[in-house]
Amino acid sequence: MHSKFAPASHREAVAIFRAEIIGALVRSDLDHGELATTLRKLSKQHFRPPGSARTRTYSVTTLERWYYAYRAGGLPALMPERRTDAGRGQALTEAQRKLLLDIRREHRSASVPLILRTLHLDGRLDKGT
Repeated sequence: MHSKFAPASHREAVAIFRAEIIGALVRSDLDHGELATTLRKLSKQHFRPPGSARTRTYSVTTLERWYYAYRAGGLPALMPERRTDAGRGQALTEAQRKLLLDIRREHRSASVPLILRTLHLDGRLDKGT
């Protein structure tokens, strides 16, 4: 019988994904300056995060943070933090909710982060919302 090995949660899947990206670095004996060079090269590669249909790149700063987090705390240190507002809806007024839904209907291809960023820049939505 063949059993499937799978992460117990999305957080574990993300930690394993991050470890796979920086794994070779952590196991390497790098000379002075090699870490920065290798991180720059790695930052140009595309990776598909768990549960995502698209690939993406990660900044040198992000990769470096993962590298040192793993060295200090292993795989658990690579798990994303739980959101402080997890399980609670964001506080929107009825007018803001209607505005967001209207924009989303009119511009179906626009991502939610893009819509929110635009509304923040226009001053129609507070930054904390």
